[in-house]
Amino acid sequence: RDIDAAIAEGNERAKLALCRHLATAARVKDPVACSGVFDWHVFWDCRKSFLEIVKEKCYIRDSKSHPVLGRSLGVVFLCMATYNKRENSDRRKRKMSIESVKAYLKQYDMEERIREFDVSSATVELAAEALNCEAQRIAKTLSFLQGDKAVLICTAGDAKVDNHKYKERFGMKAKMLSFEEVEEMTGHVVGGVCPFAVKEGVPVYLDVSLQRFETVYPACGSANSAIELTIPELEKCSGYEAWVDVCKGY
Repeated sequence: RDIDAAIAEGNERAKLALCRHLATAARVKDPVACSGVFDWHVFWDCRKSFLEIVKEKCYIRDSKSHPVLGRSLGVVFLCMATYNKRENSDRRKRKMSIESVKAYLKQYDMEERIREFDVSSATVELAAEALNCEAQRIAKTLSFLQGDKAVLICTAGDAKVDNHKYKERFGMKAKMLSFEEVEEMTGHVVGGVCPFAVKEGVPVYLDVSLQRFETVYPACGSANSAIELTIPELEKCSGYEAWVDVCKGY
């Protein structure tokens, strides 16, 4: 369970739990100190055998003498292989998605304005940090399911969907696409959904919460990209259906 959490989330608590589990199996007295000496980026990138790291940091000469540790490492290696396979697949999908946006924006001579970051911009907060701008100016694109089709609504970063307004406008309750449905139905991966180069038949709406700003920053198909556009430019490039008022809290 701890290993699964670490693989899925990669958060500090999960990392510590995994190191605690391994340290206990290796009979290390101080698992907290043990967690501190692991280079987690090395672990994820597989630049060095995790087994060798454990041997080196936990002073184990032979993992065979520690059956529990051996089994733990077996699970870790299996999870690492699954993680890397999934990550490589996701990386290819992200590259394809942003390349499609670049090709799409080329018709407007705007492809060179796309900014790509070395850090994630998958959330409003991360994007604002990467761009050094106010969070409300991040134009987040939300994906909804209406019947059997996807609908995209681009809103300000500080806006939240108002269910009552949404139902009044679209005649149904707001239902977000699931994680698995997002890429399949919109053409973009989670964290990079944007109003550009979407799959045919997917309508794009712009929420009035964006009209407060001269320029906004929508994503460009990947979880580490964005472009600064004026509102008229956003209208032009998104091929939007209409402006809607379905948000609150801004």
